[in-house]
Amino acid sequence: MSIHKYKTKKGVLYYVSFYIGLDAYGKKKRHLKRGFKTKKEAKLYEARLEAGVVAPTVN
Repeated sequence: MSIHKYKTKKGVLYYVSFYIGLDAYGKKKRHLKRGFKTKKEAKLYEARLEAGVVAPTVN
């Protein structure tokens, strides 16, 4: 998992990127959640994702 920051017109925001694994066709799948206002919020989401509280979705 990793936390990245990006710039928007409203300022700096953060996102969490998480590697899920391979799907049935061998294609790599990632979970991406954007829009965190602080790095602390992004770290909290990352911790909840690791603990299994939040389930990553694959579309």
